[in-house]
Amino acid sequence: MRIPTSRRPRTLPSGAIPLLALLCACSGDKDPADSGTDADTATTEPTDPNDQDGDGFSPPQDCDDHDPDVHPGAVDTPYDGIDSDCGGGSDYDADGDGHDALQAPFGDDCDDTDPDVHPGATEACNGVDDDCDGATDPPGSQGEVSWYADADLDGYGDPATEVVACDPPDTDSVQLGGDCDDSAPTAYPGAPTVACDGLDNDCDPKTIEAGEVTLDGVVVANLQSAIGSAGPGAVITLCEGRYPISSTTLAEAITIAGASSAFTTIDAGGTGPVFRVTSASPVTLQGVALTNGLGLQDGGERRGGGLYLDPGVRVDGIDLALVGNVAGAGAGAWLSDGATLAVTGGEIADNHATDAYAIVSMGGGIYAGDAAQLDFDGVDVHDNDADACGGISLGANALLDGAGTSTVRANATLGLAGGGVCVDGSQLRHVTVADNVSLNAGGGIEGWDVVLEDVTVTGNSADLAGGGAALQGTCNIVDSTFADNVAGIDGGGLDLALGTTTITASTLERNVTTFFASYGGGVSLFQGTVNSVDTDWASAADDNTPADLELIGLEQGFSWDGLATFTCTDDGDFGLCE
Repeated sequence: MRIPTSRRPRTLPSGAIPLLALLCACSGDKDPADSGTDADTATTEPTDPNDQDGDGFSPPQDCDDHDPDVHPGAVDTPYDGIDSDCGGGSDYDADGDGHDALQAPFGDDCDDTDPDVHPGATEACNGVDDDCDGATDPPGSQGEVSWYADADLDGYGDPATEVVACDPPDTDSVQLGGDCDDSAPTAYPGAPTVACDGLDNDCDPKTIEAGEVTLDGVVVANLQSAIGSAGPGAVITLCEGRYPISSTTLAEAITIAGASSAFTTIDAGGTGPVFRVTSASPVTLQGVALTNGLGLQDGGERRGGGLYLDPGVRVDGIDLALVGNVAGAGAGAWLSDGATLAVTGGEIADNHATDAYAIVSMGGGIYAGDAAQLDFDGVDVHDNDADACGGISLGANALLDGAGTSTVRANATLGLAGGGVCVDGSQLRHVTVADNVSLNAGGGIEGWDVVLEDVTVTGNSADLAGGGAALQGTCNIVDSTFADNVAGIDGGGLDLALGTTTITASTLERNVTTFFASYGGGVSLFQGTVNSVDTDWASAADDNTPADLELIGLEQGFSWDGLATFTCTDDGDFGLCE
């Protein structure tokens, strides 16, 4: 029967629905493929008639029963305005920390993915702006540590530079403090001891090195026994301190090395020279000061208070000091003929050659015999004295080469000539001779037949002649300067006699003689010849006083204005300049 479309069928009783379905299933022809059961035509009846959206949840658990994507346990997508999981929280608080993200109205959470980041959170050292105030790891953050500047990069910092912060304030900052010397990478808490370096290596003041002696790395009783046991090539190491010994002979090519000449002193106690060197091979003295030597009894006088070098031997010094020694000649050092003393850095000072141990004392600092050699670099020879040659005395064919860095200064004679250096038949090169005093002649230099090359002679004085230098015989002066020297009578800069002196490419300026009847502020010449070759005699305010040159036989002074080439001769009765 056809049901009119204008009418809706009546609703069947609920119990009639299963019966009707059964009748329909049993009517008509049977399908050959039918299994004979009705399992394939069964339907599932809804378990909760109140679940309108069929998502398995009904109110009140389901906060929106019209949307199957909204129910407890659903994935909640933040910031879409839907409470998909029915959690009840803000849809703009993804991390659940009680603060809405910045994109929400009035939101203040600067990281809505981390529940530990929000306004009011505790700042910690983590590289995060925990409290959303715009500052990352500010001072006072939880977990701050102490940092120390480690200037010497030994892993330990200077306690005085402590900074408490999350991050190191500088690239060389470390978390370990306690460095007692942040300029020395071998000094830090627990560091191994480095023998005789003058440092508290382990930063423990109870660890003391002073007075320790080692022979080839093995600690020995004292310096005297170390020298007695040392063979060729041995190294004796001395830490800081004062080492008393009896005058000792060094017969082997050994090295004696101290912490530095300012800290390590070898004291002979007036028993003789501190060291007499007889070794055929070089001996090395490094970082030591030799003092209280008396000199070896030799040839009727005492020679070589600090060092006595036998003929032909060589001593190499590095940071070597010869101080406070006494002898008749060579109070600081005596070099026999052909010996060599080569020193880099150090001083020869406060040594005294006295006539108590010689008829005429000579070489307060050093006496160098014939063909002996002084190779100095950065050596200061000062405040020594003797009857003659207060600083240094050089024998025939001897050489002092100062490498342009060495000085002979503030030495004095006690009555004779040569306040700074006596240069007899020898050479003086690349050295400054300054502020020496002679009570006779040659305040800076006295000598016969000398060669002066690249020598600066300044501020010296002599009571009589030759404030800068008093020279005789055949002399050659090259590329040198004589300035601000003073003599009482003749030759404020140079007093020349009995020979020929050639002065080439040099300078003479502001030299003075002070006696009222004197001449030759620059040079005085007696019975000899002076050749000036391209030499600057200054002018005006820099001129020599009262004249550049005096010929004693002619009793007349001459002056030149600046650079000049000329020859002057004096025979004792008359003179001539041309």
